[in-house]
Parts: sequence; C-alpha cells; structure tokens
Amino acid sequence: MIYKMPKNYFLASYVLPLTSSQLLVVIMMLGVLTLGAILAFNPLGQYNKTRDSQREHDLGQIQRALDSYNNDTHCYPTTLAFGSKWSVNGQVYMEKIPQDPNCANDTSKCYVYQTDGTSCPQWNVLYASLRAVSGLTNACPLATRNSSSSCLPTGYAANSYNYCVTSGDVDCGFISTSTIVSSGMGGGGGGGGGGSSTPTPTPGVIVCPGDQYYACTGDNRCNSIAPKTQCNGYGGGLICHCDNHCDQSCRYN
Repeated sequence: MIYKMPKNYFLASYVLPLTSSQLLVVIMMLGVLTLGAILAFNPLGQYNKTRDSQREHDLGQIQRALDSYNNDTHCYPTTLAFGSKWSVNGQVYMEKIPQDPNCANDTSKCYVYQTDGTSCPQWNVLYASLRAVSGLTNACPLATRNSSSSCLPTGYAANSYNYCVTSGDVDCGFISTSTIVSSGMGGGGGGGGGGSSTPTPTPGVIVCPGDQYYACTGDNRCNSIAPKTQCNGYGGGLICHCDNHCDQSCRYN
C-alpha cells in the first residue's frame, strides 16, 4: 500500500509560529535596514545636488547672455531683472532670466548680480548659494584670484554664498569693499554696491576711458560728445554714456 503524504506536510511540521518577542526583533531589524537604505540614498542630498546643478546651469546661461550683450554694446548691463524677459530694441538676450529655484521660499539666497557701478560696466559677477556643500569657497574664482588680499565681498560666506561666475577684468579692490546683498524675488540685480537691487554710482557723474563720451542728441541717435562739459555731472544737460550705443538708450542707434 502506498501512503500519500498530505500537502504542506513538511511546511506544517517545521515552520513554527513566532513568539511576540521574536516578531519584535524581526520588525526592529527591518526598521534598521530600511533606515540604513534611506540614509545611504540620502534623498535630501540628492535633491540639493539636482538643484545645485540647475543653479550652475542658470549662471552659465546668464553669463553667455551677458557676454552677448557686451559684444553688442561694449558694456555689461547695470542691472538684471531676474525672472523677467531681457530684450533691448527687439534683440532678445533671454526669454526669462532664471532665478534661484528656491528664491521664493528663501529670499536671502537669491542670485546676485554685481558690476562696477558705472553706467557702462566693464565687468560683472554672478553669485549663487549651492546647498549640497558646506564651507565651499573655491567654487568662486574670486576666492583664489588675489593671493595677497581678499577678492570676496563682505557677507559672501556669512550669507552662505559659495559659487560665482565672472565676466571681464573684475576689480578686486572694489569687490572686497562691497557688501553682497540678495536680490530677492524682485530680482533687480545689482550695481556697484555689491549686488543690492539698486546701483550706487555717484549720481550723474561718469568717467569714460580717454574722455570719450556719447549721448542721445536731437536726432535721437547715439553721438560722440565733446567736450564733456555738455554732460550731466560736468555742468551740461546731456545724459552721457561711455559706449557708442549709449547703453541702448536712444530710439535709433
């Protein structure tokens, strides 16, 4: 006679129910493994790295647009309206100037644009705050530009800025005596005052290389002005510029 074993005989014979203490140990082990996996993946760190890549890309895009504007006008713009379209006389330089992706939630770390504060800036710096790093200063070329003295603005590290890109021959003496201030959501950019939303050159007075000045005259075109006493700040009434496009201020150029 052949005896047929019942189904699940061995399973029923050797699998014993867990006691409450054993079940608790299993749950704790699973919890530890899950926590370890979360810490190893570090979702917040991955999120910050993704955002930082976006920040670096943004500043690179803005820098290229700034250089294009400089090629056209021989100046850099005095301010940047982050978050807005940038076009001059029909020439579109950026459909929308990007702003820090977290600027709406933390206006103290929005992008900052700094120039020499003149009406025809010859250099600029763009600052950003990367979140996936701490205490990083060498991501900004200003940190190593001048070995004998600082080339970083006041508040650079204190305000958690640690990344920058530059255009033109920056003036370390000017930058080191300036203060970096977040542009905030309004995104006016910054002038010579270290990135605040309003430029701070001496009102009405500009000094152009070689005493060569230009202004929008009666024909509404940008024309050479001589002597400079015709310019405001020197006794005259003309709003003068250092570039032969008059900073795109004229109707016809």
